[in-house]
Parts: sequence; C-alpha cells; structure tokens
Amino acid sequence: MGTRQLERIFRIIQLLSADTSLNAEELARECNVSVRTIYRDLSSISDFIPLIYEDGYKFLFPQSLPPINLTPEEIFALHLASTGPATGPKSPFHGAV
Repeated sequence: MGTRQLERIFRIIQLLSADTSLNAEELARECNVSVRTIYRDLSSISDFIPLIYEDGYKFLFPQSLPPINLTPEEIFALHLASTGPATGPKSPFHGAV
C-alpha cells in the first residue's frame, strides 16, 4: 500500500466519520480519483471497519471510531514503521505494529 493510498484511505475514513453518507462518485470527487479506485479503497477499509450502504457508505458502528488527525508525514511514518525491517517476525516490535 503506497503513501497516496494511505492518505486517501484516511481521508475517506474522515469523510465517512462526519455523520454523512457518501456514495462512490462523491468520494471519488472528494479524493480526486476514479470510482474504481474508491471501490478498491472501500474494500481495504471494510477489511478492518464494517461498512454499510444506505444511500451512501457509512460505518456500521460510527460511535466507536475516534477522530483521525494525522498529517501526511505521520501517515507515511506509520507506513514505513509497519513495513520496515524493524517489524519483521523476529523483531521485538513485531506484535506492536
């Protein structure tokens, strides 16, 4: 997963956390990507956070999601931390990431 996709996924989570339901076309416009890209991102998100569709996408349990306020640099740092050699199976940090 690249940095742009991570940034976009966090953006989608922020948009859907705002108590609004948005369809794929609206999310694509907000993120300046194709609808197909949004469907891939929604699939990635739904692996970890249950989504439902009722006149647009929503989280099944919206009250359980804390606000995400990360900068693009922080998102990239998390990506590097979770994929770098220090997080391999023999690393003492493996379970934390």
